Amino acid sequence: MTEASAPAHAPTAVSRLLGHDFFISFALGEPPRGTLRYATDLARRLKQRDFAVFLCEDDLPPGHRLWATLDRLLDRSKVLVVIVNRHLLVNPGGVRREVERFRRRHADDRIVVVNVGAVLPQPGDAAPVEDAADAVVPIPVWLPGADRVLLNETEAAIEQGVASDKVVKDLALALTTTRSNLRWRWLLAGGLAVFAGLLALAGRDWFERTRVAEAALRREQASRLVLESKAMLARAEDHERSMLQMVAAHRLSPSPATEGALLDSLMSSPRLLKLMAVGAAVGSLAFGPDGRRVAVVAGNNLWLWDAHRGVPVVPPLRHPTIVNAIAYSPDGRFIVTADEAGTLRFWDPSSGTAMGAALPAHRGAIASVAVGRGGIVVAGHVNGSLTRWDAQARASLGPPQQADPGWLTSVAISADGSRIATTGGSGKVRFWDARTGQEDGEPLGPHRGDVGGHRAARSVAFGCPGSHLVASGGDDARLRQWDTSARAPAAAAVDRGVVVLTVAAGCGSKPRFASAGWGGDIAIHEARTSGEAAVSLVHGRDRTGTVRALAFSPDGRVLASGGNDGTVRLWDLGDQWSFGRSIEAQVGRITALASNPRKEQFAIGGSDGRLRLVDVDGGVAALGVPAAGHAAAVNSIAFSPDGRRLVSGSGTTKFDGGRTFEGPGSTLIVWRVGAGKLAEEHAERGAEVMSVAFNAGGERLAFGGWDRHGALHLRNATTGQALTPEPLHAGGNRLSSVAFSRDRGSRLVAAGNDLGCLLLADGVTGQRRTEKKPQCGHDGQAITGIAFGPEGAPVVTGGGDNSLRRWDPNTGAPIEPPMPGHGGWVTAVTVSPDGRRIASGACDGQVRLWDLATGAPLGQPIEGGREARSAENGHCVRGVVFSPDGENLVAASDDGGLRRWRVPNAPAEAVCARLGRNMSLREWRQWVSEAIPYTCQCADLPRPAQPIAPDARARPRAAPLRN
Repeated sequence: MTEASAPAHAPTAVSRLLGHDFFISFALGEPPRGTLRYATDLARRLKQRDFAVFLCEDDLPPGHRLWATLDRLLDRSKVLVVIVNRHLLVNPGGVRREVERFRRRHADDRIVVVNVGAVLPQPGDAAPVEDAADAVVPIPVWLPGADRVLLNETEAAIEQGVASDKVVKDLALALTTTRSNLRWRWLLAGGLAVFAGLLALAGRDWFERTRVAEAALRREQASRLVLESKAMLARAEDHERSMLQMVAAHRLSPSPATEGALLDSLMSSPRLLKLMAVGAAVGSLAFGPDGRRVAVVAGNNLWLWDAHRGVPVVPPLRHPTIVNAIAYSPDGRFIVTADEAGTLRFWDPSSGTAMGAALPAHRGAIASVAVGRGGIVVAGHVNGSLTRWDAQARASLGPPQQADPGWLTSVAISADGSRIATTGGSGKVRFWDARTGQEDGEPLGPHRGDVGGHRAARSVAFGCPGSHLVASGGDDARLRQWDTSARAPAAAAVDRGVVVLTVAAGCGSKPRFASAGWGGDIAIHEARTSGEAAVSLVHGRDRTGTVRALAFSPDGRVLASGGNDGTVRLWDLGDQWSFGRSIEAQVGRITALASNPRKEQFAIGGSDGRLRLVDVDGGVAALGVPAAGHAAAVNSIAFSPDGRRLVSGSGTTKFDGGRTFEGPGSTLIVWRVGAGKLAEEHAERGAEVMSVAFNAGGERLAFGGWDRHGALHLRNATTGQALTPEPLHAGGNRLSSVAFSRDRGSRLVAAGNDLGCLLLADGVTGQRRTEKKPQCGHDGQAITGIAFGPEGAPVVTGGGDNSLRRWDPNTGAPIEPPMPGHGGWVTAVTVSPDGRRIASGACDGQVRLWDLATGAPLGQPIEGGREARSAENGHCVRGVVFSPDGENLVAASDDGGLRRWRVPNAPAEAVCARLGRNMSLREWRQWVSEAIPYTCQCADLPRPAQPIAPDARARPRAAPLRN
């Protein structure tokens, strides 16, 4: 058996691809067993003729299943060679199985028999085969074709283990007769390879053309979705759909256009937390006592929503009739709903299941319901009657009382549960003892309306505990606050301009009242104040934008609103420095602004030469102690990278009553930054300083201004010592702006002059980076702002030609085209911490965002200050900076205001945070495209099986009052 130790033919790539030419099947026979040596020699000689031969299982790699592998090799072999001796005919063993397997897959003429010692008769012989004992050995039926393809071999060849030349030659010819010769094999393999190559090229070309076509379709659909969404946003229509489409557009084809649309959506309603679609006009809503759930009634349905996630807790609970009102018990144990049939139903807020039997209909439809401490339920009926109920006993607490001579529209219970307030068609606010049901004192009012000739009030709400305040609103379009102890108005009435349908009280850090009605505008007023609203919100101004329900969270930080558009919106009221709202910096006209890179702290400089720190904590901006040291307006300020120091530069002259005189103060000061305070570290006086900057390490600072030929100075930031023998002259009359690169070594500093030229210099030596003269732009107007992006990104400048420009940081050459868009001098430029966005401010009073890589604008301009007619008469945006995380943008205007906006780094995710669902598949096909596979807009939100009744949203619920 040593001959079998080396396989006759190892598998090759060709045999694996096309199979074996010969599969040799044999039995060892009786001693001396030379059949194995003979078969091995036969396989070797066929292999020398470049045939692929399989001999025995020794050729198989370890781990294969023997018979399964042999069957597979038999199926893919061209010719089966069977070596037949006497022993094989008596005891065929596995050879018979191999023959039968081969016959099932191939024709019989592909079986070649090697007849050893004439054990099989020749064709035409009739005599049977006899063995040595003259016993007859018949030809087996499992071996067909032996009379057609038969090769004779001597027993001596078997004993010697050497195949005869004739047998080898005849086997080669046998393969030729089956059209499986070597030349055809390689021709076939080559043809297959060429075909596969052509197919691959064609496939790649098809794939590329398909990819390009699909990308073009995605861009086209994304552009259409953005335009449609902007139109809906401008008309305040279907805000949920507009947000879903904007996110879908960004997922299909991200671009500055889609990012800008998302930012526009966020800025159009900066306080919006969640938008939840309920599919029908909202009649009433209420927060749970822990603020984690919101109960909403819309049409015939009661919804329970998770206030944080913006998704339903349980499926909507259906009523037999339209539900008009809802209230949460103060302890959160139950919810009560009231419907058009006058029925009260109780629900378990944790499971959404009904609690006991409903209280029967009584005296017509219920317009309003409230729950007080101790489980007292108060219902106000449209016919003007007031009923009181014990929630635990499900029993009436007395006969109904006529609470209003007209109709009753609103009831409320005080925080201690002792008093009830009602209002309605008479326009008066009446008070009742909650236990006895007796009227308490004289009514307040009335509201004077002209709807149908009636005097009517629509809503009433108790103020915070201990305030003795009640607020009411009605058809006279006014919000009124009443002092219940004095029985008199607590403040002048606020003219809302439209019918007030709902009023709510918030008891947070500052007690306040919210009111809303027709038109979709929500106004929030501080308690006991009148006039302009402290916060104004827009629920929606389209034809279905009427707001019918308001509710504050228990902590007063979140307001829920519901309207005829079929949505509930949650608004963030906790941020005292509201987005886009100005705070007065109290430094005269603001002339400079800087952001601390370590925390949300800002420094402002003013026209009076003073500086202030503005510390932001939890959305509350606190002004620090003013620091004086400059005699004239502060032109520029900059924080060190560690946020511990501040450098400021100013002019040398002061203007007063048309006169110009030299001020006694310093023009360059380095300050130590403390808790709301600035302490002077060192100062110097010289020429007017227009711009200052720290390097990325904080050890060097650069400045320049009205110096001889626009000199660029480099100083030691700690000692103030000059780091170069002579300053670098940038040309022109003054150097208007300087900035260091962001790299740690700060090897690059850029300076711009009053001729619109940019100079690049070494940040350590102060030497020019190139021998060429500075390259110029901005139509020869001054460079008024300069900022570096990340390493390798363009340098950005703003100029007196009302445009921005990007410059190559290596050569200083301007990158075309310029970036127009402002209507006045660009006075401030900055790049976001992540290096993706540019923010600019100008003397048109606007702030704009841009994409640094392309120079394309991101969204619409933001109002950053009052519009100015020219750069000389003030009201310019003098500074614009990002917060350290890049999520907020702050601008300072010389109207004295400091403003802030949210500009999230991932606007699509920020919009998703406001939504409670994805599009359904039907909505995707209808709004986006049937040709583009569904793409999930928001990964963490569910995809509804069907749209949420889009047609039902436009049908407002019939109001309890006849209007």
